[in-house]
Amino acid sequence: MTDVIDTKAELIKLARVLGEDIEALAFLEPIGWQELREFRHMVADQFFLASESRLKNLAAAAKMVPNAVIIKLAPMYFEPRMAAGVASLVDEEKALKLVPKLPPDLMAATVPYIDPRRVGPLVAKVPVEVARKLAPILLGAKEYVSLGQLIDYVTADQLQGLLPYIDDVSLLKIAEVAENKAQFDVIMPLIDDARIARILQTAKEADLLDIAIELLNEVNLDLRGRLANIAAQQSDSVLDGLVRAVHASSQFDMLLPTTASMTPPNLVRFAQTKAFESADVMNSLVDTAVRMDQWSALLALVPNLTTAGLDVLAQAQALQDRAVVAKVVASDAFASALPLISRVPDAVRDTFAAEIGSLDPARFDSAVRSVLAAGRLPDLLALVPLLPKAQQDRVSAVAADFDPDEMRSALVDASESGVLPEMLGVAAGMPLEARAQTLGIINESADDDDLLGTALEPDEQQNLWNQLLRLTDNVPSPLVQQLSERAAFLPLDNILPSVLRAGELTNEWGTSFAILSGIHDRAEKEGVPVEFTIPARLMQAAAEKASEHQNTDSPLWFAKALLAQYAKDDAAAKAFDDTAIHASAAVKGAAEGVVQISMGVLGDGVQPIKSLTGKSVAEAVSNAAGVAGGLASSLFGRAKAAGKAVSEKAKDPN
Repeated sequence: MTDVIDTKAELIKLARVLGEDIEALAFLEPIGWQELREFRHMVADQFFLASESRLKNLAAAAKMVPNAVIIKLAPMYFEPRMAAGVASLVDEEKALKLVPKLPPDLMAATVPYIDPRRVGPLVAKVPVEVARKLAPILLGAKEYVSLGQLIDYVTADQLQGLLPYIDDVSLLKIAEVAENKAQFDVIMPLIDDARIARILQTAKEADLLDIAIELLNEVNLDLRGRLANIAAQQSDSVLDGLVRAVHASSQFDMLLPTTASMTPPNLVRFAQTKAFESADVMNSLVDTAVRMDQWSALLALVPNLTTAGLDVLAQAQALQDRAVVAKVVASDAFASALPLISRVPDAVRDTFAAEIGSLDPARFDSAVRSVLAAGRLPDLLALVPLLPKAQQDRVSAVAADFDPDEMRSALVDASESGVLPEMLGVAAGMPLEARAQTLGIINESADDDDLLGTALEPDEQQNLWNQLLRLTDNVPSPLVQQLSERAAFLPLDNILPSVLRAGELTNEWGTSFAILSGIHDRAEKEGVPVEFTIPARLMQAAAEKASEHQNTDSPLWFAKALLAQYAKDDAAAKAFDDTAIHASAAVKGAAEGVVQISMGVLGDGVQPIKSLTGKSVAEAVSNAAGVAGGLASSLFGRAKAAGKAVSEKAKDPN
């Protein structure tokens, strides 16, 4: 165990050999326990040699003295040190007959002075019943050092019989000073899980966790894994204290490999201890992984850490080193690192992306598939946009092999994890057939699983429509029409500008117009108005693209008519920062057979929407929200209420 503890134990044993006070030997402490033990053996051997002839005479005389006489005289004439010397020379058969009958107090007083090297074989044959009588006396005298030096000689049967008679604190203290630590591999299997759990609890209460840690350090890896699993099942206080004690004693190199032996529930319990939310503890853990190349062991913890633990790990200084990042990426447990990558500083995330992007194709594909197998796709999606184009395409190629159920699950997981735009970006890179299948899934499940991102923030919603337009490029028109119908039941004051802006950002104007037309057709069918505001600059760009469409019988007629009308009105483009587009068969009358479009104005005698009592259309829509609340069963209810508010303001600006 620790050098300090072993050195102290050796000084105690040397003091007994010399008959000196331990304080008088303190000057020997710097030479260390190994040299002290060697010196103690030399001194003991010299003393024995000096007394050997007399001790042999006593032993020879003992052969001729009846056992009953020895048993009677020994307490009166044999002082403990002399009895210890004679014990090593007495005939073994006679000694084993005497031991059960000698007074336990005499034998217990002799134990501190015996030399295990000489009486070890005899100790191994002492009946368990005799040992049970001696144990309480020795434990009461706190003779932990004396008991610890006998560990190498007691048998498994003796241990099995003695363990129930040794309390937990004493067991820890004996283990602390035991000479032969290899025997722990024999002792620990004899102790059941319940007692080990109790020992850990006792260690915490008695401030002896450092001994428990040293015990963990001395057993083999299999036993250490068993003990770690038991430790993970203990109270928060015990587990937290154990991890902090490991940190304090710089023993993570012993504990970290045990994660490979932990059951999944115990691994979760272990990873979520509060100690791992400490920057000092986490940095020590990471430094150990770096030093010992134990990345798989560390990464096994990552998916199970608390949010606070992940945040602390993400800031670990070691992750600033590109060589360390390369080790993480190259690890077989790379998939487990993904929850961490989303939290690291931007510069570190870029380094991760660069290292992942530098993997050869086979290794990259293997890493992606390991991510999928681990159910970590949402975590990977957040990283995909940072990868080189070639690697993004490879992720798309993997996704293209998903069957419908796998793709639906991937989309739902992405939506629930807030990375739906990134998933759609991956899907947009797939071949046409796979994209069409994906769009069909979105159309089928949009309402139930929010696959159109209604809960996303505006920037993310814009990104979603950017990717949707890329996804729908050249897919069959019926699928686009279905998408339009799904979109028509969303909050249109947000969706319509996003769709048009997506057309500009992706240059997928045709798809953008098709979706807008589909929404218009659905709105007209429902008999409701639609209104939204967009920047004049975007309006002009859309109008120029719309003018390229010549076929007025096309399903894109609504977008063409809408935007071409704006292109004719340069004054309106210059007059407003935001151009209001109000398209409503209900407002202008369905008898005209077409949708009347006003850009900045609603018609003859009607004031421009933007100038309504100093309010914009957006404000009018906001004011109408309370009216729409009672029509929540249909999202068109909001559009109806907004249209009514706009019309009333147009008729009565005061």
